[in-house]
Amino acid sequence: MRFYAPSLPLASPIYPPSRPIRGFLASLVAGILITLNAAVLLSSGFYTFWSGIFPWIPFFEPFPPWILFILGIILGVLVFIGSALMILGHGSIGAVVVFPASVISLIFGGGFIAGFVLGIIGGILGMLGR
Repeated sequence: MRFYAPSLPLASPIYPPSRPIRGFLASLVAGILITLNAAVLLSSGFYTFWSGIFPWIPFFEPFPPWILFILGIILGVLVFIGSALMILGHGSIGAVVVFPASVISLIFGGGFIAGFVLGIIGGILGMLGR
């Protein structure tokens, strides 16, 4: 007489969410550069220099430079929030926050352009989970 053990379905292992460390670091540095770029725009010399590089900045002339500063701070904080979402394991959501915020930051210089590039790279790495 043979006895068979009841067959139980094999449970698939549950993995913790991937934490895109490289995407987090790239986005964190991008947020820092975007925030610094916004703070430096309050300097009239830098504002004049930067408007020579980015010809669309003088279109904001009717507004005081502190409006660009506030916009830059908001975008920098959004990039920080996106990088925090990445390190918490929500890489895709963090990338969706980081990517557009870094693209929009190009309006006032994109974090000395390096912040824009790092935000794009961080968004892509966050989406890939790396």
